[in-house]
Amino acid sequence: MLNPATAEVENDVTELVTKFSLAQVYRFQISANGTRLAVASRESFVVIDLPSRKILLEQDGHYPSLSPQGDVIAFLDKREDLVVTTITTGVQRSIRNRWWNTVGVGGWSPDGRFLLAGVRAPLPFYVYLVAIECSTEEFVEIMRLEMEGDRGETCVWIKRSLLSKKAAPPSQT
Repeated sequence: MLNPATAEVENDVTELVTKFSLAQVYRFQISANGTRLAVASRESFVVIDLPSRKILLEQDGHYPSLSPQGDVIAFLDKREDLVVTTITTGVQRSIRNRWWNTVGVGGWSPDGRFLLAGVRAPLPFYVYLVAIECSTEEFVEIMRLEMEGDRGETCVWIKRSLLSKKAAPPSQT
């Protein structure tokens, strides 16, 4: 990891990624609070605690997505089930729905309540982006993903704030 202001290496965790070759890395994700890093190949991933420089989780699966606090990770397992794991306890649960199959995992909402995912119904050819409330497993369809090969894995939340137009200062004549 580089310091963007100085371009100096601040944290080299290369030696911790031993489950797969670094040439196979296709996804890096750092938690919003900057304490956890997920490094993934196409088949497996590791979660590293950066302050302690320790591996917290090594797992088979793909499309890992860290929650903003870095305490939970969502991913697809080998059976293509959406799995949500609490990193500190290792407790896992699958989020399944009889109406769709998860094909990709995107980003978490800034508060960690919702997760974006690409889903496909058993018969249609289209992938849809949905927001899943992980605590209730309820979801809402957001849109159909139009690009071929788009599985929703690159979809992320952006934080928006409303800007108000300030009144123009009175003209001085």
